[in-house]
Amino acid sequence: MSFIEDFLKLYAETPHQAMFNLKSENADYCTHAVSNRNSYLLSGSDFNEDCYYGRWVNYCKNSVDDAYLYRSELCYECVDCENCYNCNFGQECHDSAELWFCYDCVGTTDCFGCVGLRHKRFMIFNEQYTQQNYQLEIAELRKKPLQELWRLFELQKIKAPRLCARLINTENCIGDYMTNTRNCYRCFNMTECEDCIYTNDAYQSKDLLDTSFIGDNVEIAYECFSVQKAHDVLFSQQCVNVSNLEYCFCVYNSRNCFGCVCLNRKEFHILNKPYAPELYIKKVLEIKQELWSAGQYGRFFIPSPYPESDTIVPWFE
Repeated sequence: MSFIEDFLKLYAETPHQAMFNLKSENADYCTHAVSNRNSYLLSGSDFNEDCYYGRWVNYCKNSVDDAYLYRSELCYECVDCENCYNCNFGQECHDSAELWFCYDCVGTTDCFGCVGLRHKRFMIFNEQYTQQNYQLEIAELRKKPLQELWRLFELQKIKAPRLCARLINTENCIGDYMTNTRNCYRCFNMTECEDCIYTNDAYQSKDLLDTSFIGDNVEIAYECFSVQKAHDVLFSQQCVNVSNLEYCFCVYNSRNCFGCVCLNRKEFHILNKPYAPELYIKKVLEIKQELWSAGQYGRFFIPSPYPESDTIVPWFE
C-alpha cells in the first residue's frame, strides 16, 4: 500500500476533534480558535475575552458581531478595525474611540457618520461641532431608526475617495488589508508579518507560502491551514507548537513527524508509529522518493474534516 493510501486510512480511522479549539475557558463553541475566554461562536479567532459572533477577531475584549478586528474593546459590528475602543458600525478605522457609523477614520474620537477623517473630534457627517452641540445632536440622531442611520452613512461614504489598497506601515507589499508588514506578495488580511506569498489571514508570522489562518509566531510554512507557534511545517492542518512536520493533521507539541494524525507530545513518528531517529530519517526519504516518483510530493491531499455542504463553497456556485 502506498503512503497516501496508508495516510488516508489512518485519517479515516482516527477520531477527530469536533472543533479545533485549544486553551479555552468557557468558550466551547469556538472553532479554529486558541486561548479564548468567555466567548461564543468565534471562528479563526485567538486571545479574546467576552467576545461573541466573530471571524478573525484577535486580542479583543467585550466585542460582538465583528470581523477582522484586532486589539480592540467594546466594539459592535466593526469590520477591518484595529486598536479601537467603544466603536459601533465601524469599518477600516484605526486608533480611534467612541465612533458611530464611521469609515476610514484614524486617530479620531467622538465622531458620528464620518468618512476619511484623521485626528478629529466632535464631528458629525464630517462637519465640526462643539462638544456641547455634538452631544445634543447625537442624542437626537440616536432616536432615528437604525435603517435611516445606515442610509445616511452610506450616502456619506459615496462622497469620499477610496484607497486602492489598505496598506498601513508596510514595505514592499502587494495585496490588501495589511498592517505593520513587509515583503509580502498577493497577501490579504495580514498583521505584523514578513516575507509571505499567497497568504491570507495571518498575524505575527513570517516566511509563509500558500497558507491561511496562521498566527502567533509561525515561521517557514507551506500549504498549511490553521497553524500556530510552528517552525518548518509543510502540507499540514490544525497544528500548534510544532516543528519539522509534513502531512500532519491535529498534531500538538511535537516535532519531527511525517503523515501523523491527532498526536500530542510526540517525536520521530511516521503514520503515528514511533521510529528511532536514524530509521525515521531513512524512512522519510523513502516515502518522499515514492511521492516524487508518482508526482505527488508537494500536493495537498489531506481531506477537509467538514462536508462541503457545511462550508461557504455552495454560496459561490
